[in-house]
Amino acid sequence: MKVIKEFKIKNKSCYRVQEIIKEQIISDKVINVEQYSTYIDGKRKTIIYHTDKTFDEDVYKYLNNEINFLSENTQRKFGCAFKVMTVWEEIIGKRFTEFNYRDVQKFVFFLYGKSSLSGTTKMELKTCRSSETVNIILSEIKALYKSVKQIFGYEEITPFDNLLKERNYSSPRVYLGNEISDALGSQMYKEVPKYIKQEEFNHLLDITQSKPLPKRTKKNRNKIRKIKATKLRDDIMLCLMFHGGLRIGEVLGLTMEDFEFVQNDNGENLCKIIIRNRVSDKNFQNAKTVQNVKEKTAYRTSTYYEKDIGYQEVYILEDLAGLYEKINDYIDSFHRYAEKKLNAKYKETIADAVGEFKKIKKTNHYLFLNELGGLLKYSAWNKHLRQIYEDAGLQVDFESRKVNLSHRLRHGFVMKLISDYKVRSDADLVYIMKRTRHKSIQSLYVYINPTPKEIINQQVELENFILNNQDNEMDKDDN
Repeated sequence: MKVIKEFKIKNKSCYRVQEIIKEQIISDKVINVEQYSTYIDGKRKTIIYHTDKTFDEDVYKYLNNEINFLSENTQRKFGCAFKVMTVWEEIIGKRFTEFNYRDVQKFVFFLYGKSSLSGTTKMELKTCRSSETVNIILSEIKALYKSVKQIFGYEEITPFDNLLKERNYSSPRVYLGNEISDALGSQMYKEVPKYIKQEEFNHLLDITQSKPLPKRTKKNRNKIRKIKATKLRDDIMLCLMFHGGLRIGEVLGLTMEDFEFVQNDNGENLCKIIIRNRVSDKNFQNAKTVQNVKEKTAYRTSTYYEKDIGYQEVYILEDLAGLYEKINDYIDSFHRYAEKKLNAKYKETIADAVGEFKKIKKTNHYLFLNELGGLLKYSAWNKHLRQIYEDAGLQVDFESRKVNLSHRLRHGFVMKLISDYKVRSDADLVYIMKRTRHKSIQSLYVYINPTPKEIINQQVELENFILNNQDNEMDKDDN
């Protein structure tokens, strides 16, 4: 029997694998796979070491050459997937290119963290993963497998394809005699966060503005100023995500030079938002769909100033949210106050000037501040937003906290576009894809997430449509 035990060393997973025959330990080894990343000439390089400190050249080339155009966050996910794959290689004594159908079945069981005793394998695991995470890991390893084996298109089936086919069309039971959940199913079945509807968004805004102000006294002057600034900040951030579809990292990374007042051909006033990364950004301020920068030399490259590569633009009607005016009010009130009265903290909000502020040699600052005049961090915002949701009576995930509360607002923006813009052709989908700044039409599908009530309403509409058509046909027959 093979016994696999997971143990932790400083929150890092290691594995002891023993071969036992008739209660005698035949072999005993510890698996310690390590992943290292560094920057060479401004580019991120990742290497995954086996326990014996060797590495797979194909994995290295794939990580650092073939997918180096992807965002750092995506590259990091691939690295994590290949790390756990390397662990499994050492456990079963096979390279990933030699995996067969049953190897992958057991691997899925291992990924879920299912401690069990079945057949010739016993697992005692500590790390558990969600179906969404398992799906991502499998798809990323499959991409590596096809690249190394030079499988293009669908002419050859991989062990991962066999697994999916077996799960979809045959018995759901696997080699270990246990049922694996939907990670074995299609990649389309991902967990999708719920979205905010227009009326819910309006209620969120009402909640942010409803906090009472203390009595106007000299003692309370600064307290009142901070409460007003927080109300205005919350209003702006919620509008950016719901009306502009910005991701929370993009919002937190915005600076004072990233906004412009413009007019369209119809003479309508708009707030133009420029999304880009800076060397001064923290990890939680990353804009994942534009060029990542780690050194200031990137500011001298042409790609950094190329639209949809180095930066993206989002436009929001002033009549919709009055965003440009609110941003200027926020800067004039709280930024000026923080600069004078909270200077030590305010200095922490300095951001690289790469646009208009660079031309006029003006100090740039990140836009959104905390109450102390420092940088608003993701953890603080998420805690604050959770309280707003609860005060508004909107459901939040108290236990596992899988749902990104900020992303529910962007999700609402996408769903509103899909609902309002009646899709009749691929061109319509391309338009929505560009408005939402997705890389493919397929990535929109995970947003199509009707509620049970909406499904029922759609079914009733369909049945009424069919009945009306039947009545019309009967009327024609009578005539």
